[in-house]
Amino acid sequence: MQRVYLEDLLLLTDLSPNLALLRLLVVPEEQAGAEAQAILNRSETATEFQQRLDLVEAILVYKLPQLSIEEIRQMLDLKDTTLKETRFYQEVLQEGEAALLLRLLTRRCGSLSATQQAQIEALPRQQLEALGEALLDFTGMADLEGWLGKVGSGE
Repeated sequence: MQRVYLEDLLLLTDLSPNLALLRLLVVPEEQAGAEAQAILNRSETATEFQQRLDLVEAILVYKLPQLSIEEIRQMLDLKDTTLKETRFYQEVLQEGEAALLLRLLTRRCGSLSATQQAQIEALPRQQLEALGEALLDFTGMADLEGWLGKVGSGE
């Protein structure tokens, strides 16, 4: 067991996420927004991001009682490009695009096989967007199979 004083964390860098959250308690107010954003940007999953966001908001509400939740979210840039650049956001966006495309493809082409679904879910975002555009010209399953065949062969 080791005793750690919160003020000692101010001198340290490259902290674990939990220690970074503790450090957020003692950083000067003018640094709190940048520190909080750095903590959130290190999230790798949706659950992790939401847990950290909840903790960061709670710490900032306590630390900066004069600010509203909306002002804190603005300080964290949650409605701006910072959130959109996180791995979490990109993965959620890609999953949403894939889910929407699967529904549209099922409606246009009929029931998809598990292999086709997996192949579509594994597509990078750019190819998902290309599939979304190509889907507008599909008349049936043969068109989808042809498109997936071209992507699989690297065309």
